[in-house]
Formats: sequence, structure tokens, C-alpha cells
Amino acid sequence: QNKKNCLIFYKKRDVEDLNKVKDFLNSRNYSFTVLTYGNYKKKDLINLARKSKFGIIIDKTESQGIGIQELMCCNLPLYVWDYTKAEFEGFEFNGTSVPYWSNECGLKVENYHEFEKNFDDFIMNLKNYNPANYAKNVLSFEACGDKLKDSFLNW
Repeated sequence: QNKKNCLIFYKKRDVEDLNKVKDFLNSRNYSFTVLTYGNYKKKDLINLARKSKFGIIIDKTESQGIGIQELMCCNLPLYVWDYTKAEFEGFEFNGTSVPYWSNECGLKVENYHEFEKNFDDFIMNLKNYNPANYAKNVLSFEACGDKLKDSFLNW
């Protein structure tokens, strides 16, 4: 008997990272669906997000793609295995998988040890996360329009 449904959003990371998470979820009897970047339709992402209890993000550093923001808008609590270094033209910089983030969205960990250690705490607090509220207040068209207007008024 599987406990809860999980949506894994996988993008640009080593397949070993994905396999560790899948093995971990299997060992805990969690059912899951993996969506790999570039191999799904937007409607599938939204439908699965609405049917899932939580999401796991396994991504590299980025500017924050639309997929993660769609998951937030569906109010899916997110457990992020963060990636904190960005490489560009031979240089390495600090970065994150989710630059637009707050603790309201879920929980972020930096390595697999932290992933295992903090998973139960994340699951016990699922009802306390509200990523849709963060998306509305920070990422929505209205919120961005207000920020733009304020920046012009305070220029």
C-alpha cells in the first residue's frame, strides 16, 4: 500500500541523484511520478500537481523555470534538493535551483544526507505550506506590475 503521491520534477541533474530519490521513496512506500524537463506537456504537469500531495525538485541552478512556478501556483508543497553552484563559460558562481522561494513554499536541502534527514519533518508539515500564496504575492503578473510601477515612482 503506497502512502502518498509525489511528483518528482527532474531537470539537468545527474541521473544518480534521481535514482537515489526514487530508491528512497520506494523504501518508504511512496508512489511517485517523474516528470523530466522537456518530456512532458504543461497540462500533464498541472494535472499531476493537482493530484499529488507534494513535489520533489531535482534541478540545477537556474533563473527559475516556468515549471516550478506552475507547481507553486497549484499549491503543491515542494521539497527541493537544491543545487548551489552555477557554471558559466568556465567560471563558477553561487546559485540555487529556486531563486524565488520562501519557507512558505516547502523545504530546501543542499545534499542527499539532508534530504534523508529532513524528509519526515517536511511530510509532517505539508498542511503548513502555501506556495500558491507566495506565487500570488511575489510572482504573479499583478505583483510584478506593482514592483515595476514602484521602481519607476522611486527612481
